[in-house]
Amino acid sequence: MGSGFRPLLALVVASTVLTISSTMFTPSHGLAAAQADWSPLGEEDGVRIYRRDLPGTSLYEFRGVGEVKASMAKIISIISEPSKMPRWLEGCIHGELVDRNYTVKDPKAPFSSQYSVFYAITKSPWPLHNRDYVIKSHVVVTPATPSIPAGLTVDTQTIDHPKYPPVKSMVRLPLMRSKLAMTPLGGGNERTEVDFSVVLDPGGNIPDFVVNFISHDLPLKTLSALNDLVKDNDYNHELERLIQHHYDISTGAKPVPVQ
Repeated sequence: MGSGFRPLLALVVASTVLTISSTMFTPSHGLAAAQADWSPLGEEDGVRIYRRDLPGTSLYEFRGVGEVKASMAKIISIISEPSKMPRWLEGCIHGELVDRNYTVKDPKAPFSSQYSVFYAITKSPWPLHNRDYVIKSHVVVTPATPSIPAGLTVDTQTIDHPKYPPVKSMVRLPLMRSKLAMTPLGGGNERTEVDFSVVLDPGGNIPDFVVNFISHDLPLKTLSALNDLVKDNDYNHELERLIQHHYDISTGAKPVPVQ
């Protein structure tokens, strides 16, 4: 049962460039974002793992902090492609773009109003039903501090969508909320600290302690999968340039050309 539900959590990372916003956000740069309520669980393969209580439930929110060897723009561009989900998400069987209100060739579109929505299905082990959900996310520029450069944070959560109502053959995910905070580490813009936290309710009759047990190692697996995925050079380079363009404008740098 355990491995079948890991993609329910990991898919939140794959659905990133869904909304892009210039709204300033509370910095979440690695350990700088470690609030007092995060409890450290240890470190493995260079990834620091934490958890904290989800108020009103017996669920935990899990968090991992580690390095991915790629730029922020490349990470977001690669993991935003639905066709790549089965390559790095255990159990992912389908992902599709539902809606997006901008194009990669339109750098003048307001950064704060851009968004996209994805629909995804993940396979569950027999005799459980597969899970499906609709997600909307937005990317915010995290402000720099005297010691940490500005970064990008992807916030994602489940939504209702009129074109994708629940179906009897699957369980609709009642809750998914995640944050993927990225901070450039230098080295020619090819190293990024990734701070990934996520909480979900997979629905159905799965006890919370089972969900917590399954979710525990997801941050580590996600960061490991990202480091493998970013080795791929077959991705949307126009989207990568658009993200870098808006990030440069937000930080006062000379923006890279979009075309």
